[in-house]
Amino acid sequence: MKAELLEATQQYLGPDFDIETHFTPKYRPWQQRLAFIPDGDLFQGIASGAASVVTDEIERFTKTGLQLKSGQHLEADIIVTATGFNLSILGGIPFEVDGTPVDFSQPVTYRGMMFTGVPNMAWVFGYFRASWTLRVDLMGDFICRLLNHMDETGMDEVRLELRAQDQDMELLPWMDADNFNPGYLMRSMHLMPKRGADPIWEHTQDYWKERDALPLVDLAAEEFAYSRKMVLTSSVALSNARVPISACPAYQGGMTDENATYQKANSGQPLALEKRETTEDGRRFSPSIGRNKDVVRDAFLSVMAKQGAVLEIASGTGEHGAHITAAAPNLSWTYSDIDQASQASQAAWRAHAAHDRLNGPLTVDTTALNWGEAETRAPWDGLFCANMIHIAPFEAATGLIGGAGRLLRSGGRLMLYGPFAREGEIAPSNARFSEDLKRRDPSWGVRDLERDIGPLAEQAGLELIKVLEMPANNLSAVFERA
Repeated sequence: MKAELLEATQQYLGPDFDIETHFTPKYRPWQQRLAFIPDGDLFQGIASGAASVVTDEIERFTKTGLQLKSGQHLEADIIVTATGFNLSILGGIPFEVDGTPVDFSQPVTYRGMMFTGVPNMAWVFGYFRASWTLRVDLMGDFICRLLNHMDETGMDEVRLELRAQDQDMELLPWMDADNFNPGYLMRSMHLMPKRGADPIWEHTQDYWKERDALPLVDLAAEEFAYSRKMVLTSSVALSNARVPISACPAYQGGMTDENATYQKANSGQPLALEKRETTEDGRRFSPSIGRNKDVVRDAFLSVMAKQGAVLEIASGTGEHGAHITAAAPNLSWTYSDIDQASQASQAAWRAHAAHDRLNGPLTVDTTALNWGEAETRAPWDGLFCANMIHIAPFEAATGLIGGAGRLLRSGGRLMLYGPFAREGEIAPSNARFSEDLKRRDPSWGVRDLERDIGPLAEQAGLELIKVLEMPANNLSAVFERA
């Protein structure tokens, strides 16, 4: 290519023009950008004498032009600077992760678009040697696929992390100077992210490889670290105030006075695992239930009674009961909760329903020896509890399982939905979620289905008969009373 470019330039300028001095750079074609000269008009101007070219280095500016290092003085009325700028990484915008400023010279780039340790962030960076938008299109498809994957699995955050085999990997400058080396990039390389020896940790310039590789990236691979995040129902930060756990809508069991506390926001509003919208009629909507209510309904109807009376523990917004009973015309559903705001939402869903098979809400404290009205209405054909036992002290799970054994009819079933460990093994995303919970309250955390819940069920006369895999590494565990 170099020979062809020089030959074409020589043809325009004539055989006596010194193209070795003026049009033969030190770098190969595409190590720096090529200049496109339509119809060779610049060369035609030089060949005709209307323009001239000087190749040298500037020593200093003078009153009348430029003093060159060769000793030549170049007279000039107007000087236009076309090179010499310095890169401003990401426009100089200051980024922070958990209050710590991000130094973009430290992370390792993931395929030239994301960074290790920086969650939920991608930068759009195209190709140096091809249309910029070619890569923008590929990246847009990839990021949309990643966002859809996070929606489907109920994840709020993704970070790129070096894999076990990458821990001793040599870290190199962001771009190989033998590949692309304009002065502005070389001057700013110390500000750019690192790259690794493995192709996934570098910014390739090969469209044809990326076109095939990006659509096939396994979004569940080891380098993708997903997690769910707790979000306040209000916009204020956490304080050190301690209040009764009964204020927490995620927890539906009582505790002893000495540890019956949890962290709360300054506003006096309880913490929830996510921000929830409320309609004018008082119904609350959970984003996670919105994503998973269909699969939860289908799982329930595949393993639980489609008729009779079901008691839901920790009914939260009330959406599950409304959604399931809409598909099961012979099923009667009773809400229960200990949080007044949640009970108000459940009552609103009951009023909104097109049938009269939603009941309650009852006030049920799972750690109490007596569940009040829920006891007088027993036996129940089914009990249902979603996403409670991991965001409550273990006493809540103990009381829940014991209450199911006490109040279910013979052959009645309990369905638990949420994240679990299995015989000491836990999905990485659930492990991170569990640690996040324990940082907020040491008595919280993802429970082991066989080691934690199994013995309680056996003691209560319940048998684990079915485990269904659900989205976002959740499970539906079904127990039957003998």
